[in-house]
Amino acid sequence: MSILQWNDLIEEKSREHGVDPQLVRGVMYQESRGNASAVSPKGARGLMQLMPATAKGLGVKDPF
Repeated sequence: MSILQWNDLIEEKSREHGVDPQLVRGVMYQESRGNASAVSPKGARGLMQLMPATAKGLGVKDPF
């Protein structure tokens, strides 16, 4: 997996939410290495490794 495959989405959503796209790339790389199917031993999920309760609190229906 590669973060580069997510570049268009990162750019779009970063602009939309006023977040530095480099920060998003850095978090995605550190948390999942760009693997959208990643699940940690503690249950964090997806590219940004959201815990289920955090995802729910943020209104994320599918963290993957």
